Amino acid sequence: MPKEISHIHIAGIVAERCHPELRPHLFKNERVYNFGSVAPDLFYYDSTVFGEKSKVAWGEIIHGRDAEDTMLHVVALLDQSRTLRESDPVRSSQLLAFACGFLTHIAADTIFHPYVYSSTGNYYAPDPLERKHAESRHRLFETCMDYHILGLRNQSLQEFRLSARIALSSEEKKAILPAYADALRTGHRIDVDADHVRRIVQRAYRKANRIIGLFQNRPLSRFVVWLNRRLNGAFDTIANAGYGPHRARAHLDFEKLPATPHPVTGEQMTGGDVRDLIEKAVARAMHFVDVSYDYREGRIELADLRSVLRPLSLNNGLEQVRTDAMQYSRVLPALLLR
Repeated sequence: MPKEISHIHIAGIVAERCHPELRPHLFKNERVYNFGSVAPDLFYYDSTVFGEKSKVAWGEIIHGRDAEDTMLHVVALLDQSRTLRESDPVRSSQLLAFACGFLTHIAADTIFHPYVYSSTGNYYAPDPLERKHAESRHRLFETCMDYHILGLRNQSLQEFRLSARIALSSEEKKAILPAYADALRTGHRIDVDADHVRRIVQRAYRKANRIIGLFQNRPLSRFVVWLNRRLNGAFDTIANAGYGPHRARAHLDFEKLPATPHPVTGEQMTGGDVRDLIEKAVARAMHFVDVSYDYREGRIELADLRSVLRPLSLNNGLEQVRTDAMQYSRVLPALLLR
């Protein structure tokens, strides 16, 4: 994460500024592109008690939890698009748009997540209660940032129409979801049944859309926040992920974010205006998508592509550094409010 509104906002800026030849692919496949911008987080919505369990922790692999190469599945998607460019240009264009949306998510996470993880607490603290609090503060920060971005856009949550922006048509689902599953499996060379991975992706898509819809239900979110306060934080993580009346909103100044230590290196990171962080994410994403378009068009080779699409951790922003190497944090006081 950031949450979905932030990712779609950043993806929209990238679509307006990217290579002129790429732009039509993104706008004519707008839902696919927007879905790509949130797709890396899909599997975090797929918690299940009953039914088929995923044999692979795809969400952790995508984010580089154990120092995985976080670009392998993106390259696999681009290879699919490149192969189909002449024989099936419509599907090729859809896959390109999805991959580019995915890359905007990677760019945003690698810029934002070091700051978010540092200012919300240590996910890997020895104390399990502290780990739980860090996760709930993380959700709260990102929900409040979504609200701030809505303010920058002069839009309400209802006017943004989040669910409609990422709801694929039946044709788009057939084109994108199996390709996403196949890219994960073949890109990372994991020996797991192809149909199993496809089923997990389909289910994660359905669950994500359902849960994201619930988070936008204002009466429900208000009730959950109220109940969570009455129960002294029993549902912090769930309550903080919904678009409810969070007290922290009034105390988080997204135009003057304080400096905080990098979660791995401990070096001071400048906070400042969140719009400056957005611009950094946009610049990185534009570099990613423009070179990806050149690769899809056959203008450059794989080595040239990979010189730009480096295996960055989506959690700490460093190249192939494990997530549990994060140890430094300075929690923002506003995030202690319920």
